[in-house]
Amino acid sequence: SRLRSKLGKRPAVLRLSALFGDGNVLDDFAELAGDGRADPQARRGALQALIDAEAPGLEKLCMDFLEDKELNLLAARGLAKFEDPEIGQRLAIGYAGFREEDRSEVIGLLCSRTGWAGALLGQIENGRIPKSAVSAFHARQIVALQNPALEKRLEKAWGQIRATPEALGKRREELGKELNPGFLAKADLAKGRALYERTCAACHVMYGQGGKLGPDLTGSGRSSLDYVLENVVDPSAVVSADYRMTILRLKDGRILSGMESKRGKNSLALRMPGSETVVGKSAVASREVLPNSLMPAGLLDTLSKEERRDLVAYLMHPVQVD
Repeated sequence: SRLRSKLGKRPAVLRLSALFGDGNVLDDFAELAGDGRADPQARRGALQALIDAEAPGLEKLCMDFLEDKELNLLAARGLAKFEDPEIGQRLAIGYAGFREEDRSEVIGLLCSRTGWAGALLGQIENGRIPKSAVSAFHARQIVALQNPALEKRLEKAWGQIRATPEALGKRREELGKELNPGFLAKADLAKGRALYERTCAACHVMYGQGGKLGPDLTGSGRSSLDYVLENVVDPSAVVSADYRMTILRLKDGRILSGMESKRGKNSLALRMPGSETVVGKSAVASREVLPNSLMPAGLLDTLSKEERRDLVAYLMHPVQVD
């Protein structure tokens, strides 16, 4: 109630600029965020206010909250602006402590810095993070860091990212033979739907549900295996300008990739699978729009043969599966 009376009805920006000159109020926000008995939404609001104001001691505060499931994702976002290698180690080691629905975003944060990506690969190498947690999108984020040593570790621990037209064409032929009608007929469509929701739904709408980073799949030509393989194996072969990938290199050392969804006078928003990041234009060192689709090649390569069968059969199925 004391905080609410101080905040009043003034605009948020004015509230923060006024309040954070007051050390007592800063302490109040930190105390509220750390109060495990308080309303979770109020705690998250307090921590977000501290992050927005770049409060003194923010890095340590956010590190302390990495053990708190109500606040750990927000704390991880707050830590993204700090280059400290220990942060990457803590995020990678503590990966299992995040909610399942939040883990993809944590992987994305780890892929934004060279040292942090190394910590992620280390956990995959020792078996503490499954390689399936790293999507082909994440793998391409690591490649965007342009570190040959990391790329070698990625290929050994996760797999190869096929990029050349020749390699992708050969892979389509291989999958066309593998996913023959007899094999597809044995598919478990319910498992295929679960795989779709895990790997595709964050970016695509189908049957009215899903994300909007890619085209709506409901009315597409997905009843054809050739169509599915062409678009999944090599999504950049023909890509609308609306779905091209933007790479931002930030002055704090991070590299972010995604689809530019909003552009304002002083900021822009980059949408990634499962999350959106707003970046001030003054924080951007360089911006590059690639001719590539946001969807990376190699999506099927991280799955087992049976998983590929189930997913492709589900994509080709004409109606929704229970």
